[in-house]
Amino acid sequence: ADRAFPRGREPIDADPIMFAQRIRTSAHTCAGISTCLINGATSFLKGMALVAQASVSNPSKQILKELSLTPIAAGWVASTTGLMYLACIPLRRWEWIDPTWTDISYVSSWVVIELVRPFIANLAPNWFFHVLSQHDAALAERIRTQPVINGLKQHAKRWFLALLCCAAALGFCIGAAPILLPALAALAAAVTISLPVVLGVSVVALVAVAVLGGSAYVFSLLSPLLKIFQLDPILGLLAVVVLILRLCSAGSITGIVRGAVMLYYSCTLVTAQLLGQYRERLETNEWTAFQRRHCWELFAFGLPIWGLARYSPFAIVVFAQPLLGASAALLADLVVKDSKREI
Repeated sequence: ADRAFPRGREPIDADPIMFAQRIRTSAHTCAGISTCLINGATSFLKGMALVAQASVSNPSKQILKELSLTPIAAGWVASTTGLMYLACIPLRRWEWIDPTWTDISYVSSWVVIELVRPFIANLAPNWFFHVLSQHDAALAERIRTQPVINGLKQHAKRWFLALLCCAAALGFCIGAAPILLPALAALAAAVTISLPVVLGVSVVALVAVAVLGGSAYVFSLLSPLLKIFQLDPILGLLAVVVLILRLCSAGSITGIVRGAVMLYYSCTLVTAQLLGQYRERLETNEWTAFQRRHCWELFAFGLPIWGLARYSPFAIVVFAQPLLGASAALLADLVVKDSKREI
């Protein structure tokens, strides 16, 4: 037995007590994740109810001015779509491309969303705190009076450095194109040929190792994927789903990855931007810990946003400010949860 399973590599199945403990831990983790998902979805429904309540609770003139940003954004999408449609008329006559109004509106909506997303919490701060005060006036006042640590100036510096890095990387790629392009073409051809074979061999190997050596070896082989879960559980879950769907031939790899990217974008990035008023009052490490601690609530809150994005990204432009107000209920629930955790 010592030769077959060296010390530290014994199969989990050989110890029934340890195996039962892992089963209980996994069940407890799944139950906790399910509870967080339910809480996130409940916060969304509660937030939309608070938005309706705040809309009829005598908002100030400043708040009404902020609410006018929604028709401005919708007009921005419409005007951009019209200009792009006119610009495509010569291309359509030359039969180069034939985009429809729906296609151009789809692209224009995403352009406006990306331009507005980093600033959405700063474009209507009074509206956010007005909705939050409907839920908890003391919490709204406490957060509002906290000093801003990571405001627009700090973000502008990071974006400037990121643009410099992108420009340097682009210059390097252009300069090394004669060498990189042939190498990338050969690599793409090799991956295209060998990918089905590699996936098939990997599945057979994992099954064989699980049968012959126990599940401990499978856990050790899957440790890189488990590290992704530790870094970002949402990203790890989507990686597993993409891999399973691809192995089951549920669709093209391009379509599967595009759907996963849109899901991650809606449920993580957009939701985090909606809480920008709270994020800019925390240190970077504090916000990272907050986001990691409540990743499943944020994910569940973002699922309706993902649904809107799949239906039409223009709907996100129209409902941006109601979503911003609804995120106040999510923030209130998460802060209460953290306070109970500290106790």
